[in-house]
Amino acid sequence: MLCPRHQSSKNIDSGPNRVVKNALRRGAFYTTPNPTSPKMNKYDAMKQFDTILGSLDEADKPDFLNYVQIKLKMEEEEKQRKELEKRKEHMK
Repeated sequence: MLCPRHQSSKNIDSGPNRVVKNALRRGAFYTTPNPTSPKMNKYDAMKQFDTILGSLDEADKPDFLNYVQIKLKMEEEEKQRKELEKRKEHMK
């Protein structure tokens, strides 16, 4: 039987978000090097990404990479949607 902490974690942690939550628990995510800067430069982001991948269990890596791909696709779709709205507004 699992201890109460692990029982509650098991109920909450399911699906792709489980990977992110587990990485957060292990401290795999860090704050940006310069907290006053709104964006992280690509080299710091790549280093952080490598750290995250290194901290994940092998079984969790495919879920995490799938999560990253989904997030990138959603960002691209949102960007295209905004561009389309902007063009429609400009044509009026």
